[in-house]
Amino acid sequence: MVKGGVLLFLAALCAVGGVLVLPRNAPVTSGFPPPASEARRLLGTLTVAPNRDWATYRRDAFPVEEAGCPIRQRVLSRDMSSVRRGPGCSVTEGVLADPYTGATLTRLADIEIDHLVALGDAWRSGASRWDLGERARFAVDPDNLLAVARRANQDKGSKTPDQWWPRPAEWCDYARRWIAVKARYGLHVTRAERDALARMLGSC
Repeated sequence: MVKGGVLLFLAALCAVGGVLVLPRNAPVTSGFPPPASEARRLLGTLTVAPNRDWATYRRDAFPVEEAGCPIRQRVLSRDMSSVRRGPGCSVTEGVLADPYTGATLTRLADIEIDHLVALGDAWRSGASRWDLGERARFAVDPDNLLAVARRANQDKGSKTPDQWWPRPAEWCDYARRWIAVKARYGLHVTRAERDALARMLGSC
């Protein structure tokens, strides 16, 4: 089900012992998210259905072991400016313009890596029927990962766009990313989720 530019990223991944391993220097994809016109088209192709399998979600249903540079460090390097690194690829300093709140953050303890489409929402919208490899690929897809403010990430949790919105300046980018990720993995949206995404795209 995986489509588009992320195939270049996934080609660098290898399965070891049934768990996806991320090798050193696996690239973060570029050219994402798609323009608003393409996002509107993709939104019209998404299946609209109720969420399911609420009671069976477990975080360890998306197992990942990483070799080399951890995904957190690579996303921090991508999303922060004025980055300084310590041993290996660890980020020790940097400045994040948080997309969700607009705040400027410099303390790494205040920054988390958000799954834009949360693992729990992915599970409820189709991932419960995926095999282990597909769930592991989803968990480390850089196009679905953002460095954001810890507080905003915890407030968002696994909420969908009808339940949680970032600041207005982020609506267009947020909706384009969300729609593209759901289309890439064949995940469905609820009716309320689809309507909220359409409203966000109206800001583009």
